[in-house]
Amino acid sequence: MLDSILGSLKDQVAGKLETEAGVDSSNVGGVMDVVKSVAMDKIGGEMLGGGLSSVMNLFSGKSNSTAADSLQTSLTTGVVNGLIEKMGFSKEKSSTVTNIVVPVLINLISKKNDETAEDDASPLKSLFGSAAASGLGDKLGGFFN
Repeated sequence: MLDSILGSLKDQVAGKLETEAGVDSSNVGGVMDVVKSVAMDKIGGEMLGGGLSSVMNLFSGKSNSTAADSLQTSLTTGVVNGLIEKMGFSKEKSSTVTNIVVPVLINLISKKNDETAEDDASPLKSLFGSAAASGLGDKLGGFFN
C-alpha cells in the first residue's frame, strides 16, 4: 500500500522536483526510494516505540502535538540526510526536495488514514506495520543472541 502512495507522490511532485529543485528525471525514482526508506524507518520506529498516538496525530489533519511535530521533524531531517548520503545532493538541494515532497507525502497518508474512523489505526498499521514488525524482530533477535 505504501508503494501505491509513493506512486501518487511521484506523480504529483516529479515536475516540481525537476523545475524547482533541479532534480534530473532519472533521479526521481531514487528520491522516492530515499523517502520510502526514511518513512518506514522513522514512522515504523515511532510505532514500535509505542508512539502510535503521535503517528495517528501526524496523519490526522489536526494540529500536531509536540510528539507529532517531533516525528515530522525527524522525517524531514531523515529525508534531507538520506538525499545527501544516497543521492549526493547538496544540503540546499536536499532541503528544497524535502520541502516539496514531505508535505505532499503527509497529505496523501492523511487522506488514506481518513478513510476509516478517527480512532482506527489500521491504515497506518498496514502502511508501516511491516517496518515496526521488522524492528521488533531485530530487537528480539538481539535479545536472544
